[in-house]
Amino acid sequence: MAGRIGLVVVILAAVFSLTCGNLYGRSSAGKTTRQFVKRRDPSPSFRPHLALRQKLAEAKPFSYPAAELGARTARSADADERNCGLKKPDLLETDAMPLSETAETIQAVWVEDDNILIVASDSDRATVWLGVPKSYGIFSFSPHPNLIPGAVAPSSLQVAPASHRRAIVVSKDKKAMFVTSNGGKTWVKVLLPSSGFDVTDDLYISEVSPDHMILAAGTELFHSHSAGEEWERVADDVLLVRMAKNDSRNEYAFFLTLGRHPGLNTLHRLSIPWGKRDVLDPHAYRFAVDGRYLFVSRQNFSGSAMSDNVSRRLYVCSDFGADVSEIAFSEVQLPSVTPEQFYVIMATHEAGAFIHVSLNQSSGSGGLYVSDSSATRFSLSLSNHFYKVFSLKEIEWRYPVDDFYEVKSMRGVYVTTAVTGKNDSTHVTMITFNNGGKWSRLHPPTSSGCHGNSECSLHLHLHYSLLVASEYNRSYSAPLLSTETAVGIIIGHGSYGVTRNDSEPRLVVSNDGGYSWMDPGLPVGTYVYGIADYGNIIVVAPDSENVEYIWFSHNRGECFVKQLLDTTEFFSLSRGLLMDPRASSLTAFMMGVEGNETGDEWRMITLNFKRLLQRKCVPSDYQKWVEHVNKDACPLGYRDTYNITKSLSICYNEQGYKYKPILNERCDCSTEDLECDYGYNRTKDDTCERMKGYNLADDCPPGAKYFNRTKSGFRLIPGDRCLPSSVSRQLLKTEQLPCVGHEEEAGFDNAREAIRRAGVTAGRVVGGVIIALIVVAFAVVAFYCFLRCREHSPAT
Repeated sequence: MAGRIGLVVVILAAVFSLTCGNLYGRSSAGKTTRQFVKRRDPSPSFRPHLALRQKLAEAKPFSYPAAELGARTARSADADERNCGLKKPDLLETDAMPLSETAETIQAVWVEDDNILIVASDSDRATVWLGVPKSYGIFSFSPHPNLIPGAVAPSSLQVAPASHRRAIVVSKDKKAMFVTSNGGKTWVKVLLPSSGFDVTDDLYISEVSPDHMILAAGTELFHSHSAGEEWERVADDVLLVRMAKNDSRNEYAFFLTLGRHPGLNTLHRLSIPWGKRDVLDPHAYRFAVDGRYLFVSRQNFSGSAMSDNVSRRLYVCSDFGADVSEIAFSEVQLPSVTPEQFYVIMATHEAGAFIHVSLNQSSGSGGLYVSDSSATRFSLSLSNHFYKVFSLKEIEWRYPVDDFYEVKSMRGVYVTTAVTGKNDSTHVTMITFNNGGKWSRLHPPTSSGCHGNSECSLHLHLHYSLLVASEYNRSYSAPLLSTETAVGIIIGHGSYGVTRNDSEPRLVVSNDGGYSWMDPGLPVGTYVYGIADYGNIIVVAPDSENVEYIWFSHNRGECFVKQLLDTTEFFSLSRGLLMDPRASSLTAFMMGVEGNETGDEWRMITLNFKRLLQRKCVPSDYQKWVEHVNKDACPLGYRDTYNITKSLSICYNEQGYKYKPILNERCDCSTEDLECDYGYNRTKDDTCERMKGYNLADDCPPGAKYFNRTKSGFRLIPGDRCLPSSVSRQLLKTEQLPCVGHEEEAGFDNAREAIRRAGVTAGRVVGGVIIALIVVAFAVVAFYCFLRCREHSPAT
């Protein structure tokens, strides 16, 4: 009983610790893995709350006054006269085909063989439509009714990454799902083990095998090897789940289960192909897995196991697919955080990771740190990095927001937001071209009116702008877009000035990976956009209630042509653009609702660019394009060369076009290939100075007696492949220093042992007290019995 009472007291004393100091994990923007999270503690949600999604979805589109539409032309009269070099721009086919559907919801995906799968659903029925490509870019749509009995849940249509012929859709009551293995021609109904899950976040199809699925329902975790026909319960009391691939064959589910002590939970690894479950750490607080790194946040106690002096330390493993006995965690060299602070894993790349550290969850900014290739040694990459947890009155959960974005069309490029001034809503956009080694502001377009003004820069409208869009009677459907198959192209909304202005968004395009930006001159407002033909085609449509026209570019955004749509009375682009996820097709689809005399119907408007471009590109239509060409800079020590179409070539890339590099050139090392090491900050004159209050001995790994440190404070940027030069040899000279004055931190295993020993000591003390009480009780009872016996038998 005493032990139980003590345990209750300990749990109540540590409740505050559970609500703060989260370790957030998030997938890299550049990866296709769709991760999901399940948690049950009252700290900020890992995903947008449903009420927030609904609030953003209901935001009214931005409308333009008629006078403003006439005043703002599409680039210039000269560009309109030339039609961007197109002799017959009207050859763009815009076939508007009604689906004869009045369903409440409609979902569409691009499946294998360039087919389009559409699922329309009412309150009691679901209808399947298939779009099949015919000759010369024309698609034919036909209905396949009654293949899915009953209604389906909105946003539940999902395609297997490993096989685009496999797709699933979840029933509206979430008690069953329907599976197709032939791109939507036939469907099989399978029962789900639970209905308590979110259809967009908690049901996951494996990237390795389309037969393997994971379902996180409430606090339960289920696994299927048979495309949902049979389910196995994996665990209960699940707080957090993540998916990750170790290589092209092995996939794992990592999950955290609630422990007996507050803040000490159990981290498990489930091998998806084999169903084997292992315990990696019985004393984890939170974890995050991204790329090839597994991070674990652990409580470090000073003194007794349950003392008030608590901080959290971060540990990392870069080989989480090895045998459990061979997995080794190393302590990350970052500032330790208190329960009021937290870490955020922003992204990882092939040679390191980005981590945000905030003073508290509502501060609005913190430090952005970048690691070496081992992800153990971090240095400050960007100060005043924007990250804030918003408390929304409409919902009971708090919502974390950041603007960190990985540009997928150019290696080493990331975009984020920094906070300037005392007001945490004063934001500027920053960009790096060398994995966080150096950040700078974005150059505004030459047509912006402030080009060349050092106080004026381009600011992109990212995640935060999406959150506040409803304040300006507007919604953002596409905050920023880039894809690996369209090298150098980035499309988004932006504004010009000293800081960002969310009230006047403009469409901006870059075709050189963010070094320079173009303003096509479209009216002020928000748009949806897509990329086709490996970046050769860019499609832009107004994000408004009545869409009558689109713009398109056939030369990587250098010039846009305005195209009227063939619609009847009123067309609302409610579902946006449906584009080939590989950006290889010559066809795009606009999905929305069209009103006419008989009512509203769903409509698919096909944009066929094959007829417009007419011919396949030949070798003379291509030019060599070298990435990262900006004066003499050579970020990360090498440049890749690609083949792209010439601006004046009116042609399309044939199937199998090689969008990957055709040539690789290494460069000599310069200061652009170096960044400041742990404990140093970069100055304005490009030197590294030691941080105030920083002890050089803090560089020592736990337990080490000596460490190597460059004399200049510089280190080579992780992933940099530059050739050694006289500059780099001088700046990277090292010296061996002793770990004098460094008090060894409790390592991953030492901390676990310290907690265990403290628990054993506390148990022995409590046990001794209990035994002493029992002895005293026996003595009292024996004395009482002795007195009673004397009363009844004095002689005895």
